[in-house]
Amino acid sequence: MRLMLAAVTVDAARAAAGQRRWHVSDTARVVAAMDLGFAGQAVLSTDFGYTVALQFGGGYQVHVEVPLTLRIDGLDREIEPGRNADASAVAQLSGQVVSVARADDSGGLRIQFAGGTRLVATPDSAFEAWTVAGPDGLKVVCGPGGELSVWSPRQS
Repeated sequence: MRLMLAAVTVDAARAAAGQRRWHVSDTARVVAAMDLGFAGQAVLSTDFGYTVALQFGGGYQVHVEVPLTLRIDGLDREIEPGRNADASAVAQLSGQVVSVARADDSGGLRIQFAGGTRLVATPDSAFEAWTVAGPDGLKVVCGPGGELSVWSPRQS
């Protein structure tokens, strides 16, 4: 993960536990897309309500709280958390293996699956759009306007 940080804050309590929280300001530019670290992991389960929740192997989870685009079988489908008609499309992700999982410099989330399926979520101007959580306390949160906050994994 290569970041050029314009403004960085470190949460002291987490730093004492060997974990750092990075706050990436809206003036910061990501030199390259941020690899979220769970390529090669399969979707173990999905949950659909007012949040789209995906559980992956390796201890990774993704929660999306905004409308997203899901491409399945070459067709883009707009998925809105809380709209019951979309639950079956999200359930089709079960068992699929991630080939790419990235966040971009605008706060967008892109998860590409080996079979061509893809999930794309964009930031919301007023609310947190998505969260990725991983092993050892890794967390990436897309805040309002696409501002990313990153908590690095605890060091062993």
